[in-house]
Amino acid sequence: YYLLEHCDVGMTSIKNEIDKLVHYCGNRETIRRQDIEAVCTKSVESKVFNMIDAIMDNNTQLAFELLNDMITLKEPAVKIISLLSKHFYDILKVKLLLKEGATAESIANRVHIPHFAVKKYIKHAQNFSVQYLHSMIQECLKADSDIKSSKMNEWVALHMFMVKCGSNRKMV
Repeated sequence: YYLLEHCDVGMTSIKNEIDKLVHYCGNRETIRRQDIEAVCTKSVESKVFNMIDAIMDNNTQLAFELLNDMITLKEPAVKIISLLSKHFYDILKVKLLLKEGATAESIANRVHIPHFAVKKYIKHAQNFSVQYLHSMIQECLKADSDIKSSKMNEWVALHMFMVKCGSNRKMV
C-alpha cells in the first residue's frame, strides 16, 4: 500500500515507479519503504495527505515545510486548496458515518476511499469535532474564493489557511 499512498495512482505512473524500484533494488527480493522514499516521486495528493496529518497532529512546522516544498515545486495553489478541502470533507464524512456505527470496511466501500486512508481518517475524525471540520472546509472555500477573485495572493491565502487550521483546533 505504501507505494500507492506515496505516488500518483495512474497505471503509467505506477509502472514507471516500479521500474525505477526494480533497477534501484537490483537483485534484492524485497522492496523496503526506504527504497520507495529514495527513488519514487511523491504525488501532490500524497504531500497534501501528509500535510493534513501534520495539521491534525498539531505539527505546524512540518505542515508549513510541506507547503513550502509544494510552493518550490510550483504546484498550483488552487489544486492544493482543492485537495485540502477534499481531505477535510472525507474526514467529516468518516466522522458522521462512525457516529452511525459504521465499520472501517463499510466506510471505505460507501465513500470509495482506500482502506489505508480510512484508517487515518478515523484517527483524525475521533479527535476533532464536526464543527472544526466544517470550519476547515469553509476556510478552504474562502481561500479558494479569495485567490480566484484576486482578493489575496495565492500563497498568502494558503499560509493564512494553515495558521487558521492551527488556531481553530477543536478537539472532541
